[in-house]
Amino acid sequence: LQSLQQYIEKFQQTSRPIRLILLDSIAFHYRSATSDYLGRTKSLSDTASFLIDLATKNDLAAVVINQMTTKLSGDSSQVVPALGESWAHAVTTRLILTTTCPPIRTCRLVKSPHKACAVAHCEIRECGIRDMVQSQEDQERKRQRVNL
Repeated sequence: LQSLQQYIEKFQQTSRPIRLILLDSIAFHYRSATSDYLGRTKSLSDTASFLIDLATKNDLAAVVINQMTTKLSGDSSQVVPALGESWAHAVTTRLILTTTCPPIRTCRLVKSPHKACAVAHCEIRECGIRDMVQSQEDQERKRQRVNL
């Protein structure tokens, strides 16, 4: 992760600068690696700070995917972010993506310094992510072309 800064700096001067860093399954590397919870919390905080600085300095987005886990409490259960509260407070913006009725996905904005909490429904296709309103419009256009 630390060599990422030099790699990005090299590409930012080209005609195709990097605009997105995607770090998938960050929880995997922390959940089973150590029982030193204080060290893990510090490392997570350092990683979040590093990625925020990297994104700010290089005008790019850093997307970090955290896993969800089930927290049991008596007779009830709740789905929570796997890395817990320290990570939840370290990130700038938090989105929760769920699939309730495939292929429809739900994206909930639950933390943002600039936007109110909100919900959007979308579909992931070969051509990219499309909101449900646009998906319905696309379907109508296709029907119209077929009927011509």
